[in-house]
Amino acid sequence: MNFVIERRDGRSIGMLSLAAIDRTNRHAEPGRFLIGDEEGARGIPAAVEAMKLLYELAFDELRLVRLYGTIAADNRRMVTWQRYLGMREEGRMRRHYFIDGRFQDALIFALLEEEYRTETLPRMKALIGMAGAT
Repeated sequence: MNFVIERRDGRSIGMLSLAAIDRTNRHAEPGRFLIGDEEGARGIPAAVEAMKLLYELAFDELRLVRLYGTIAADNRRMVTWQRYLGMREEGRMRRHYFIDGRFQDALIFALLEEEYRTETLPRMKALIGMAGAT
């Protein structure tokens, strides 16, 4: 499932997806998260709202119990972001990605449904609320 992130005025500012959906084992992989129009996203919690909507789809509508994925180890911004949102690092695949002419490790992250409800969702709501108050 691929989604375009749009502002309320209809301006497209990014994308994200939910892939490898396994309804039997009840897990999937969020990915392709990109805010391509940073100027268009400035001042609004678009990234948080987009992830919140994707997580609601995964955990509430599809009734999944686990989301997982990999992040290039050198992508510090995304690693920090996912950790803040409650993803837990579960492992490392050495020399997994070839990026910018060199190999990088891939970090394996996952979020369980109960972690989403107790940690991630309250953080997301707080961030969205703070942004709405400014």
